[in-house]
Amino acid sequence: MVRSLSWLLLFAWLGAAPIALAQAGDPDPDPAKQLAQAEKTFRSINVVLEDAATTETLKALSDRALAVQRDADGLQSALDPQLKQVDARLSQLGEVAEGTVEPPEVSRQRKALNQQKADINAQIARAKLLSVDAKQLGERIEKMRVTQFSEQLPARSPRRCRRRCGAASPRMCRGMWIAWRSCTTWAWTPRARRSPGTAGPRR
Repeated sequence: MVRSLSWLLLFAWLGAAPIALAQAGDPDPDPAKQLAQAEKTFRSINVVLEDAATTETLKALSDRALAVQRDADGLQSALDPQLKQVDARLSQLGEVAEGTVEPPEVSRQRKALNQQKADINAQIARAKLLSVDAKQLGERIEKMRVTQFSEQLPARSPRRCRRRCGAASPRMCRGMWIAWRSCTTWAWTPRARRSPGTAGPRR
C-alpha cells in the first residue's frame, strides 16, 4: 500500500515536472540547472517504469522521455554559442610568450575563462549523453507498450478467429491479424521515433 502510494505521488510529480528550456518569466535560464532538472526527470522515469502496469502509464513515460531528449538537444544548441564566445575571448588574450610573465589580472582572467570553458564542455558532454539515454529509454518503453497491448488481446486459435472476422480461410485470417498488428504498432509509435522513410498503412 505504501509502495503504491509512493508510486502515485512520484508519478504525479513526474507528470508536472517542468523541463522546458525557457520558463515563462525567466529571462536568463541557467543551463546547468536545466540540465540537472532534465537528468532528475530522466532518473524518475526509470523509477516509475519499474511499476508501470498500464499502456496509459507507459504512454505518459514515453512522452516524458521524448521531452527529456528534446530538452537535452536544446541545451546542446544553447551551450555551443557560449563555448564559442569563451574561445573568442581566449583568442583575444593570445598565448603567453615564452620567458614572459603576464600581469596578474590577465592571468586571473585566463584562468577563469579556461575554467568556464571546461565547465561548458562538461555540460555539453552530459547533455549529449542524456539525449542518447533518453532516446534509448523511450524506444524501450515503446516496445514494452506494444508488447503489453498485444498481450492484452484475446488469444484465439485461427479457427475461432476466422469465425469472428469472417475470413474465407485461416491463412487470410492470419494475414488480416498481422496487417492489423503492424498498423497498430505503427500508429502507436510517436512520430518523432518513427524510422525515416516509413509510411503508415495504405488505404
